[in-house]
Amino acid sequence: MDLRTEDAIDHGWLDADRATRDRAIVATLAYSGARGSELFRDPQNTRRSGLRWRDIDLDEGVLRVYGKSQEWQRSPLLNPGVERLRAHRRRQDPPTDDWPVFPTAHLPSLYNAVREADGVVAETAKDTVWSLLREHELTPPALSTTGARTLLKRLPSESGITEGGEPRLPAWARRLETPLSIVPTV
Repeated sequence: MDLRTEDAIDHGWLDADRATRDRAIVATLAYSGARGSELFRDPQNTRRSGLRWRDIDLDEGVLRVYGKSQEWQRSPLLNPGVERLRAHRRRQDPPTDDWPVFPTAHLPSLYNAVREADGVVAETAKDTVWSLLREHELTPPALSTTGARTLLKRLPSESGITEGGEPRLPAWARRLETPLSIVPTV
């Protein structure tokens, strides 16, 4: 992921903010005890609105997540995850701690956040939607669990990670495409 992020920034094939966000997502999943459902927005559960900057203590390496038990709990974050979240925060530069750590990149959702805000009258274009969100301190929607799954299924091919010439998917994604009775043991 580090090489993908550096290559995206150096060659401009992916927006640097998005590349840094994607790397932070993978690092947070890999280096924390948190589940995806605790980090991303669940449209079916209003209590799961996605991890916010106010829920992270980077100095202590701790995330505060709404856990499987339906209660707030602490989840440790190892140093590699802390480093990538710090880099992501510097690049994102959220105007408030209410901003999601992993905002969606889904433009219709971002446009709706601007349109639904009181007192904001503007024609929104891709280049201006983020500046309008910042200027009016509007909170963009967090990346959804479905959006995160889609992203994580796409990353191996974008990163050049292959197995037998095919993009290597994470174990959970391989199981989604294979009947459970023939899932290989990894």
